Amino acid sequence: MLQNGGESPPLTSLSWEKDVYLKKSHIYDSLQIKLMLLFFVFALVPLCVLGAFYIKTAEQLILKMVTNQIDGVTIDKATLLDRWISERKADLAVMAGSSILRSLDAGQIASYLELVRNNYRVYSDISVVSRDGALVYSSSGGTTGLHAEVRFNHATPAVLHMSDIDFNPDQNESFFQISAPLLNDAQEVAGYVFATVG
Repeated sequence: MLQNGGESPPLTSLSWEKDVYLKKSHIYDSLQIKLMLLFFVFALVPLCVLGAFYIKTAEQLILKMVTNQIDGVTIDKATLLDRWISERKADLAVMAGSSILRSLDAGQIASYLELVRNNYRVYSDISVVSRDGALVYSSSGGTTGLHAEVRFNHATPAVLHMSDIDFNPDQNESFFQISAPLLNDAQEVAGYVFATVG
């Protein structure tokens, strides 16, 4: 109820103290919140810096581990490929040393090379060419002199030779060719054997 003609009652010392207390309390709460936020920021900044450092370090370690694993796999695959190519060269050296191929008899050569192709299954073609470049036998059925001459031009007399690896778009695969000389009893080149791998 309003007294004194609708005016509010005079402030007593108790209500005045209450107002002062509320104002101080509000200032105190506001200062307390600001201090808490300040300490919170000071506590978080080092943690954020450390977190960013650890993330960067972990990222570098993971990248290094993956790079090392890829390098290891690459070295292993390269070693396996080198060994496999060495085995193909050894196969050809054995074929070139056989008396059947050195005889340059197409009948004997045909059965021998088909046996080799069926057992190894890595050769798409094995051909024997005489010293003058005439095709003696080709497991792929090639009979033209041009076929033999093209192969013959890649051969190096008396040396095992491997071509560069190339891509055949018709068969959608890579291939390479190895050639080895066929030496007669006088250790002269009598012909060449060519194997296409792929």
